[in-house]
Amino acid sequence: MGQDVFISYSRIHLPFVERLNAFLTDIGVTTWFDRKSLLPGQKWEDVIDDEIPRSRTFPTFLSKAAMDKKAFFHVEQRERKIGTGWFSNGSASGMWL
Repeated sequence: MGQDVFISYSRIHLPFVERLNAFLTDIGVTTWFDRKSLLPGQKWEDVIDDEIPRSRTFPTFLSKAAMDKKAFFHVEQRERKIGTGWFSNGSASGMWL
């Protein structure tokens, strides 16, 4: 197993997610957070595809603004859904849970 947490987010949530990542790492939780985990020259799409299934948990930070924006964030959500089978879109609003 890789890290405890793979942090999936839209860039509009970056300030919050940076604080969350700092908090988690301060209390000893290992995270995969693109701002600290991606290295120069890495093919980020391949790295993300590899790291999602290696993570114990996959919190996702959603908002209407994030859902309306087209970004790789949506690919991460689809990868997690396909990879585990437990990730579902069961809410009335159409938001991923």
